[in-house]
Formats: sequence, C-alpha cells, structure tokens
Amino acid sequence: MPASAIVLALALGASLSRVHVAPGSLLDQVAFKGSEADARQLLAVVTGTMITVNSLVFALTIATLQIASNTPRAFCARFCATPVLSW
Repeated sequence: MPASAIVLALALGASLSRVHVAPGSLLDQVAFKGSEADARQLLAVVTGTMITVNSLVFALTIATLQIASNTPRAFCARFCATPVLSW
C-alpha cells in the first residue's frame, strides 16, 4: 500500500506539472507562484515542522507510558470505577 501511494504521487506530480494554466483562471488564482528555490524552502520548512511535531508526540507518549506504568493497579481500578472524585 505505501509503495502504491508513492507511485501514485509521482505519477500525479509528473502529470500535474504538464498542465497548462490559463491566466485569470481559478487554478491560476490558487496555484503556487514561487520559483523552484521558493518551493524547496517551503518543503524544507514543512518537513522540519513535521519532524518537530512527531518528536514531540513521541516524547509525550513515552512520558505518559512511563507515568502510567508506575501507577498501582488498585488505584487505577478504583479511579476508573468511580466517575466522580471525592475529596
């Protein structure tokens, strides 16, 4: 499945790069109008942001699992069984 998605994305990119966009059309208004260097910089920023967000999610998941593994089971069973906390 991932390999077919890659092939599909490459084929779609190759075919869309050959599309002629008429001036003043709807596609002309929403299309990216930068140079190759601008597109490369935009992709670098998006990639860096994705790596940052993924590492943050991974770190928070590991921290949550570590905290949850130290919780006694009796406390968790009692906490999950009572819907209202009593102080």
